[in-house]
Amino acid sequence: MQYLASRSANSLWPNDARVRADITRWQCWQLGHFGADGCVPLTFQRLVKKLLNIGPPDVAVVEKATEAFKRDASVLDAHLSKQRFLVGQELTLADFSVAALLVYAKEAEMPLSQYPRVQEWSGRIFALPAWRESAPQPAAAAA
Repeated sequence: MQYLASRSANSLWPNDARVRADITRWQCWQLGHFGADGCVPLTFQRLVKKLLNIGPPDVAVVEKATEAFKRDASVLDAHLSKQRFLVGQELTLADFSVAALLVYAKEAEMPLSQYPRVQEWSGRIFALPAWRESAPQPAAAAA
């Protein structure tokens, strides 16, 4: 993602080392915490298992992932109370990286209603033409 964005000048991956470091920080946070501990397990347990017909969600995994989701969504919600996007006032790769985990929030029953800033922020990203035109659809995921 960073490599592709670096191929031409753009605001998603600006040519500013400090901004790039902050974008990378959020991408690493997504990989190491928000995704790994909360979003991915919830999506697997509540959506993927259903799509693949491989049994019910593991209650213990769901409980642990829900607590992790709440912990990390609280961090995200508090951060978004100070600015429009994850890294300042402009959309960057960080926003796409973190928001991508929420594309199936409804189907995965992520407790997103408790985090209004996360809902508003992800809604703005999902409303972008680039997102709408390329986002996976649940029916396609089941095929």
